[in-house]
Amino acid sequence: MLKNLNPETYDLACIQEPYLNPVNLANASNLRRHWDILYPSNHHANPERSQTIILINKRISKNMWHIVPINSPNIMAIDLTGVFSKVHVYNVYNPCDHNNTLHYLERHMRSEQNARRSNPQPLAQGEHGAATENIIWMGDFNHHHPMWEPISNNHLFTAANLDAAGVLINLLALYDLVQVLPPGLTTLEASNTKNLTRPDNVFFTAGLEQVFTACKVEYQLRPVVTDHFPIISSLDLQPERIPTNPRLNY
Repeated sequence: MLKNLNPETYDLACIQEPYLNPVNLANASNLRRHWDILYPSNHHANPERSQTIILINKRISKNMWHIVPINSPNIMAIDLTGVFSKVHVYNVYNPCDHNNTLHYLERHMRSEQNARRSNPQPLAQGEHGAATENIIWMGDFNHHHPMWEPISNNHLFTAANLDAAGVLINLLALYDLVQVLPPGLTTLEASNTKNLTRPDNVFFTAGLEQVFTACKVEYQLRPVVTDHFPIISSLDLQPERIPTNPRLNY
């Protein structure tokens, strides 16, 4: 996947379950020229393995983004700022055997809301009316539900699975998030059975509807030795970029 991550095409990569080497770092030394590699806030202090990292294009001005501190190895977030106002991007890995990550995400969101109420930010230049929070949740949520799963996978719609997915659905309703990736698209091929399922998803607040130009699964770009397919999201956010000077081609 990293080989296909062209900095001329992509600005952000949200990765779940990354490969980490023996010193607990991603093997991306050959990409450091073009990408900043962001780890969870407690990456080196937490005994749990980090399940999320974010790569951000070095051409985006560092004045336009910052890491949101989250004390979880399963959630990473950054704030992007620009002419489009501010967008909070969350990269989420929710294990398949519990909802602890989603419960932690709910507590974090509640804390962020309380902080904004007690310290309201002024409107950015060109904005009118009440300030709104633009949010994107993307990642591996490990839940199966008819809202996104192909109906051919109705064997997955057990009472236990639907109850577990209800935690995510309630959070989407609580924070007014809608599903961007069209329902019925599959994002994983089981290694043994080759059955196609949909554990991954992308959600956003309605305020981003005008800037979200595409969200699709690129099946032909699946990396080797993995069962997930990459999801490509296109957003017209126009962040400030660092000017680059052409170099001599030796």
